Amino acid sequence: MAEFKHMRLAENQMTDEDARMQLEKASHGTLALVGDNGYPVTIPINFVYKDNKILFHGANDGQKYNLIKAEPKASFCVITKDDIRPEFITSLYESTVVFGTVREIKDDEARMDVLVSILEKYMPQVMESGKKYIQDAWDAVACFELDIEHITGKFGTE
Repeated sequence: MAEFKHMRLAENQMTDEDARMQLEKASHGTLALVGDNGYPVTIPINFVYKDNKILFHGANDGQKYNLIKAEPKASFCVITKDDIRPEFITSLYESTVVFGTVREIKDDEARMDVLVSILEKYMPQVMESGKKYIQDAWDAVACFELDIEHITGKFGTE
């Protein structure tokens, strides 16, 4: 496993448990991948946090898919609070960054679990029509998991 640097402002570091809670409550996040010509690429995604993994989906062709295939190491960030406090020239924030390796999920049952989990998180009121949509789009969708190797949560104070 890779070594990761320690946070400079250790007093602002969350416990790992609190950082994981941020992943559970976040509505979306940003996936960072190594892009063409070495430039970083960040992609906003919907996701589910489950079993120490970030689960997400996308087209089975295109930039995200191709970048993951070329280099599966990634980072992922969520921001769950951002309260600008101009009177203190600061912001009260909470964020979590994870590092890990992304792999495509090929097993049909596991793919369905990912897609239904995303549906349950974002659109539980349309489960039946959502499952039909999943079936109709099945051949065009890829599912992924980012296996978390390192996690850091941080918060800002006044």
